[in-house]
Amino acid sequence: MAEILAVWELGAGTGHCVNLLPLLEGLSAQGHRIHVAMRNVVTARKLFSHLPVSYFQAPFQHGPSPVHFDAVNSFAHVLHNTGFGSEESLQALLAASRSLFELLRPDLVICDHSPIALLASYLYDVRRVVVGAGFYAPPDVTPMLRFDSPAGEAAPRDLIEEAILQRINRILAAEGKRPLDRVSELYAQADESFLLTFPELDHYGERPGSEYWGMWSPPGGVEPEWGPGEGPRVYAYLQPAQRSWNPALVVMALADLGVPSLVYAPTISLDALRKLPAPNVRFEDRRVDIDRVVQQCGAAITHGNNGTVTRLALGGVPQAVLPLNSEQTMIASRLEAIGVARSAAIREPEKFVDVIAQVVRNDQFSAAAKAFASRYSSYDAAAVMEQVVERISRLLA
Repeated sequence: MAEILAVWELGAGTGHCVNLLPLLEGLSAQGHRIHVAMRNVVTARKLFSHLPVSYFQAPFQHGPSPVHFDAVNSFAHVLHNTGFGSEESLQALLAASRSLFELLRPDLVICDHSPIALLASYLYDVRRVVVGAGFYAPPDVTPMLRFDSPAGEAAPRDLIEEAILQRINRILAAEGKRPLDRVSELYAQADESFLLTFPELDHYGERPGSEYWGMWSPPGGVEPEWGPGEGPRVYAYLQPAQRSWNPALVVMALADLGVPSLVYAPTISLDALRKLPAPNVRFEDRRVDIDRVVQQCGAAITHGNNGTVTRLALGGVPQAVLPLNSEQTMIASRLEAIGVARSAAIREPEKFVDVIAQVVRNDQFSAAAKAFASRYSSYDAAAVMEQVVERISRLLA
């Protein structure tokens, strides 16, 4: 029996826990002892409560860095903003992560968007596994690829990235470990790396020679209830209002279209939205059965949440994407490249109605989505999950 530590440090939503769930189920069934260090332990416990796991709070940086990038241009800037931007913050977060390692003595660590735990793992005799969508496992190049460049285009020299590399290497040198040649090597030297996406939907573009494992979604959820109206049903998964973004804009766009609609908004107070003059729209804050949604809807509106857009694409559903951050903008561009979506920047609300209407009414998006779904019609998520668990198990042999 082995000690396994699964870590989630960065990002929001349930997608990271969803990635880990079947792996922890499979490894637990083999008799291994499972520990989880999660950014949000409440979210984790909702999904993992049936498993015999011990829960810990994952260390992560609270609040912005002293020098913070509002607009991040590469994964190096993400690292800078989340603890790698100064010696003090990196050492503090690493000390917290090392305390977990020394307490639990894991034989293997599974990292989903967890760069601090990944760095800590290089200081111990432990196997390391990286899982997640393409964004969370950047390609092994230097400089790291720019988010705003065409997929696969090299980035110019990045002084932020070089400073991060120096900080990492000072830590490794102090422990007598081999220095890294580039920041991306932190991910490239993992014992196993599972890209949980498809080549067409990799945030950085397809990586020749890489293995793609697709994705899975948790079963269950409430039955979708659609508003009245004529035309294709439209599903919208919306996140809270922020600067330059108001969910009411989407609700009123759906009201203008008059199509039967369902808005799933688990982190929004729905009282204000329900008062809008949109009789064709139903609202839900409980998790909706996404498989039933895919079977019943004709189009969808999302912000570019990786798990949701991938499940919709596998179901042949065209999408209007309104990204809220760089990661979502990248996947929106991938969806547009294969013709299954249109997107509008969140700072351009005047385009929302037109983009949503095009996706709902133009058959070319539906045809492209159905072509993508047909290409992966034989994809078996359950079989793939078993293969991933087996690959991880071999590391423990």
